[in-house]
Amino acid sequence: MPILTPEERIGQVLAGRYKLESVLGQGGMGYVMGGQHELTGRKVAVKLLLPSFGSDGEIVGRFFQEAKAAASLNHPNVVDVLDMQIDDGEAFLVLELLDGQPLTDLLEERGPLPPEELFPILMPVIDALAAAHEHGIVHRDLKPDNIFISKDLRGRVTPKVLDFGIAKLTEGDSSVETRTGGLLGTPHYMSPEQAQGQKSVGPSTDIWSMGVLIYECLTGDRAFQADSVPALLLQICTFDPIPLADRAPGVHPAIARVVHKALARDLADRYASMEELGGALFAACQEAGVVLPASLEELFPQHRPTIAPGDLPVAPSEPAPIAQPAPTSSPSASSKAPVFAVAFILALGGLGAAAYLLMAPAPPVATPPAVASPEPATPEPATPEPAEPAPQEAGSQEAGSQEAAAAPEAPADVTHRVISEPAGAEVVLDGEVIGEAPLAVTRPGDVDALEVTVRLRRHRARTVTIDADSPEEIVVVLPRRHDPPPAGSSSAPALAPR
Repeated sequence: MPILTPEERIGQVLAGRYKLESVLGQGGMGYVMGGQHELTGRKVAVKLLLPSFGSDGEIVGRFFQEAKAAASLNHPNVVDVLDMQIDDGEAFLVLELLDGQPLTDLLEERGPLPPEELFPILMPVIDALAAAHEHGIVHRDLKPDNIFISKDLRGRVTPKVLDFGIAKLTEGDSSVETRTGGLLGTPHYMSPEQAQGQKSVGPSTDIWSMGVLIYECLTGDRAFQADSVPALLLQICTFDPIPLADRAPGVHPAIARVVHKALARDLADRYASMEELGGALFAACQEAGVVLPASLEELFPQHRPTIAPGDLPVAPSEPAPIAQPAPTSSPSASSKAPVFAVAFILALGGLGAAAYLLMAPAPPVATPPAVASPEPATPEPATPEPAEPAPQEAGSQEAGSQEAAAAPEAPADVTHRVISEPAGAEVVLDGEVIGEAPLAVTRPGDVDALEVTVRLRRHRARTVTIDADSPEEIVVVLPRRHDPPPAGSSSAPALAPR
């Protein structure tokens, strides 16, 4: 039996009831076609596995696991699975046909999204993932492609989570195992535990991926970027992302704190559940003055703090204790000021990836000045008469006087290392390209300042001044440039395969 292309299959009827009418999208393992149920007339999306994978029992099992995982949720923000079959040796799923666009397309068209537009899309998705976790299902492949902004017949927006194809059923019946040593998921959104190849990952991996996704939506740039997959996985497992406040200064600090907590590499520091993340986001939006639709008000009431972050509770009506002066001895552990990380800039030699940390130090704790106890005055000792210098000492003193009278040395040249994020940007000085970052740039000692421009294709160029106050290593972050889509371009198909 010849293998037909998707276009050649238009007009065929699968399992005697699903007529294929159009090609919606194609991927490495399968393709999606628009179709219609022959009896009910309902429009559907049919996701077919390529025939070359039909003989692989593990792949077919994982393909059907997507249907089992999604169908078991029955959540309004999860794409509805209508049927799953094998017809003449060919595995396929039947899904609801969605009208709209994936979140990826919206980011490409608009660039960074404001919180008041982003969170009405992501809050229902977080609720859907929380429901999945309650059923023992971890998605493990969250990314903008798998969040679809669909519209109903009245034009109302309903976000949908797509593609549970590599979901792991952590409880109940699950006969599908991942390949030993296999790396499942999209690298940019992988959690550290996924990047390290851990066989069993839990809901925390979806919390991490959601943090990466929110970071990208607010800044327009991915939290982790590198020129190769090994370098990317090393970043994820080793470095914190550039602070969100540096890439999107307009985002309220309360929202930034929630995102970075979701991106904590240590599981103990990450949010314990998707509900907790949703509640923290809601509280942060309230603190930031972001107005959310009333329909989102009760999604996470049990996890939303009753006091918004930064608010202080009212003290009871009791007299406040009189503050005691701090002891002059070393303070106890409970009185130590919080310590924050100092800024580090790390360059990965040969990998072309760089990451750095930048957090403001906490203000020092004020302590009362120590009062010195008076001591009895002592008579000043008499100054002895200077001894007559020996002949050899006199000669050395004369030489020292001559050196002191000599003219001061000219200031030395200073070398600074310019690092770009992403790596590989051109460094321009006086209108000429002098190399690619990371690059050592020497400022002559008799020159007060140099102005260099760092530029990279599809990113906004930045000009920095290198002077005496500049650090030895200068990191220049180049935001991604979002050009408007060409006229006449169409959005991606409603359902795209992985």
